[in-house]
Amino acid sequence: MNSIDSSFKDLYFPIDKLEDENYRSIEGVKEFEPISYVLIPKSERIKTIKFIIFMYDKNSPLVSAYSEIKARKKKALELLDINLKNNNELYHKLSQFEDESLVEVTAQMLRKQNDSIFSILVSQEIFLEECLRKVLQPLEVTDDKKGLEALEKKAKISEAMEKVVDRIEKYRSKFFRNDDELETKVRNTALFTPESIANL
Repeated sequence: MNSIDSSFKDLYFPIDKLEDENYRSIEGVKEFEPISYVLIPKSERIKTIKFIIFMYDKNSPLVSAYSEIKARKKKALELLDINLKNNNELYHKLSQFEDESLVEVTAQMLRKQNDSIFSILVSQEIFLEECLRKVLQPLEVTDDKKGLEALEKKAKISEAMEKVVDRIEKYRSKFFRNDDELETKVRNTALFTPESIANL
């Protein structure tokens, strides 16, 4: 780790404060509040958190260097010296990334460092829901002219919805660091997705 510290000096989450053999080294570090890192077993906690940082910190060099998630994951595991030989169980857990606690903590860390992007996602999801409700409302007019105007209005709303969908996809990509698989897992596991908040 010491040989790569300088490459990771601008991370949002201060990886230099985390000690592999000291699970309590994360306690009291303000950037990790209120992340539910206690969901991760003590014996795996620090290396797991470091892995998430390498993979999804907005300033991680790996995010820009490896747009392909499989390659980024491989590099992160290599940097942490996690492999089949020395840490078989953790290697599989991080490689597969299916543990619900792991996904939940990752989702919280994404939200912590991306409040503005997350807020935009939520607002666009809410706007899309409002547009959808208006488009689906049945026409209740008997006058042909008013009926035509109502149809034209719905057509404009539909056009606006297409633009909103494009914006949502753009910001989702930014938020989830181009990781479609993570996005799916977060939606199935985490409680704070933009859609869930939009529907509150």
